[in-house]
Amino acid sequence: MFQLVAEGLSSPAIGKKLFISTRTVETHRANISRKLGLGNATEFVRFAIARRLIEVEPQPRDETQGRDDEEKPESA
Repeated sequence: MFQLVAEGLSSPAIGKKLFISTRTVETHRANISRKLGLGNATEFVRFAIARRLIEVEPQPRDETQGRDDEEKPESA
């Protein structure tokens, strides 16, 4: 379940992959989150990564994203 959530699959997609209903997926996610004190999908995935329950491949960084070193026009 952790790996599939980390891959960004929706509950219906996870259900199809595991041959269970969407409702069952949502129930399992809710129960896991409640028992572990996790509030959302981000916390769910971070928990799994921190405990090495899943492996995450690093994504290539977009070199243009977040760059401040480009010249900006001066205001008059």
